[in-house]
Amino acid sequence: MNVDIDITKSTLLKLGIAGSLAKRNSPGLADNEMLWGMLFGYNPIATPVYYSNGYAPISHRDNVNKLNPWVASTQTGYNEDWQNNVQTNVTLEQNFDFITKGLKFVGRFGYDTDNSNWINRHRQPDLYKANGRRQETGEIIYEKMFSAYDMTQSSGSSGKRREFLDLLLSWERAFGNHHGGVTFRYTQDSEKRTVDIGTDIKNGVSKRNQGLAGRFTYNWNYRYFVDFNFGYTGSENFAPGNQFGFFPAFLLHGTLPKSHLLRIT
Repeated sequence: MNVDIDITKSTLLKLGIAGSLAKRNSPGLADNEMLWGMLFGYNPIATPVYYSNGYAPISHRDNVNKLNPWVASTQTGYNEDWQNNVQTNVTLEQNFDFITKGLKFVGRFGYDTDNSNWINRHRQPDLYKANGRRQETGEIIYEKMFSAYDMTQSSGSSGKRREFLDLLLSWERAFGNHHGGVTFRYTQDSEKRTVDIGTDIKNGVSKRNQGLAGRFTYNWNYRYFVDFNFGYTGSENFAPGNQFGFFPAFLLHGTLPKSHLLRIT
């Protein structure tokens, strides 16, 4: 949902809200992606769906996850996953033409949350492999590869929230053949775990980033260009005294006049 409000002729307020809710079920010992992988990689004549006596077959002697797709999808329990997230932001746009033409400010604040919960209920039947037939009777010889276990249950959750601030001040104007512009941008971002942080203090500490960037541009008649950019950014992940860095960039550029290009061609 987006709402725009004209507070004044030069002031615009924007509100944005978005979110999603999702629930997913998947087989116990194979999520949906793994199950499709089993289907594509399974040899349909390697084993039957199940043996004539009702035993569940395994298609690999040493790996319980190498099941035929029917066993994996119907005989191993199931998983339930719930996810929800919300993104919100408030933006203020202010035109300062009444101070000087081309001056503009944009400020944006955002708050996002992301949470998930899951319950896993797993079980396993006895898994067998057919090792030929008895010569005397023709009966199939079955070898038990893995023993059954009753359904077990486990659960968990995760969650985080994010806050960010983005401030942009820009000015762009032309005086005859002279065109210039200045832009300053300040950003800060904070992300924090909100679920299952335990007793470790570090798990509840936000991860923060902060930065200031600027750009100065000038061109004469869209022919000769000067462009200077810089970034001064920092992160708490680095040691004190080395958390911020300055990154400049400079560009000079020129183009030939169109009339000169026509003469060359």
